Amino acid sequence: MGGRGIAIGPDLTAPPAESPAELLQRIHATQSRHVLMAKLQTGAEFPALLVSQNENEVQLYDLTETPPVLRTFARQQVSLSQDAAWRHEDFVKDYSRADLEDVVAYLRWAATGH
Repeated sequence: MGGRGIAIGPDLTAPPAESPAELLQRIHATQSRHVLMAKLQTGAEFPALLVSQNENEVQLYDLTETPPVLRTFARQQVSLSQDAAWRHEDFVKDYSRADLEDVVAYLRWAATGH
């Protein structure tokens, strides 16, 4: 939104062409091509969104936390790979239908002003 962030689910700022129930179904069914599996040298693994990386460090959002937590690692401490199994539903499972409807309404308002 506003040139910031990356899409991990359906576009919630688009005009409401579908019913709230249909939109919530899409939120739960969406897979993300941006979610990676981070594997630490300790053996721990977690789904993550890459924020930045350089030759010295990697910054990731840890998607096992709600809200996601920004974590920074030394480059040699973490390896990244595609996580084809992660679905958007994994992240939104703890939100009620009313919570998700509020998020959708807020994002549409923030994007369009109405």
